[in-house]
Parts: sequence; C-alpha cells; structure tokens
Amino acid sequence: SVNGAQNDLCLRGNFIWGDLDVSLIDAEKLTSLVRANKVDAGKPGFLGKLKASHEEIEVCRDVFLFRVAEKDYAFDLGEVDEIIELHSLHALPRAPAFIAGLSLVRTEPRMILNTSELLGSSDYGDGQVAVVVDVEAAYVGLLIDKIIGIESIPERLIRHSRNAKQHTLERANGAFVPILSVGE
Repeated sequence: SVNGAQNDLCLRGNFIWGDLDVSLIDAEKLTSLVRANKVDAGKPGFLGKLKASHEEIEVCRDVFLFRVAEKDYAFDLGEVDEIIELHSLHALPRAPAFIAGLSLVRTEPRMILNTSELLGSSDYGDGQVAVVVDVEAAYVGLLIDKIIGIESIPERLIRHSRNAKQHTLERANGAFVPILSVGE
C-alpha cells in the first residue's frame, strides 16, 4: 500500500515491502536541495560532514615545458602543433638575427626562428628541436634547447599578471615558469 505523504519536499510516498517500511524519494529534488545547502568543509550539513576532497574538482591546464638559453618556458599544449627534430637548417642571407633559417619538414619548408633571440637572450644553444606553432595561418618552428615534457598544472598554480596578458606557472619544485603565447 502506498501512503500519500506528498507534502514533504523530497518524499514521494511510502509502502510496505515484506516486513520493511520503504520510502520513495524524488532524487532530483533531493539533489537540488543538497546543492542549495552547500556547507564549508568540516562543518555539519544536511548529509553530515563534508570532506574537503569532495568540495570541488581541480581544473588543470596541460602545458608543454621546454628550455631555451638555460631558462624554462611553457606553452599551452593546445598552441603546439608538433615538435620536430631538425635534420638540416639552412641559414638565410641578410635575415634578421631572430630567423635561424629554413628547414624541410616532410618536404614542406618551415621558417625556424631563434627563440633565444626572440626572448631577448644572446645565449644560443645547439638546439636541434623545434616546436611548431601556427602563427597567423603559417606554421613556424621555434628553436629550443631541450624538451622538459608535458604536464597537467592545476589552475591554482597559474599566476596571471595585472593586464592578464602574461601567465606564470609554479612547478612542484617551487620554480616559476613563464607561459608563452603565440599571439604575443
């Protein structure tokens, strides 16, 4: 037999099953009620104490880390088209210092830029690897000295400048690494 206890906010009804008294609960109403009554971690709430691990989901950003002129840098992984090993690099006569030269990548010419020069360093490593990025509808290689790797960095470890154009991430060792952007 189903009882008509419809006046309760979440209770849909009761019935007897064998020797058990069973209550039917409206899950959607219960969920919205619990969300509306969010409490701080460690404090008693509607469902008891909320543990900090259930408080929020940590959002991470995937970054590609690399080294140029003895300094570490990062790109958002979405800005990296590919990473290539340079088998040949042909210098261009009378080209500015920031242009390292041209390289053939799968029979297609790619402009390779001297990243250390672009970053204002006179140190030039012996980089044989380039990070290929899309710059205004053209694929350009940025010469790097060393690949550090790909990491997922929690958003809470990314620092934003006041003008929101420059970002820095904090690594596990406490070092701060600039996140470069292709558009800047």
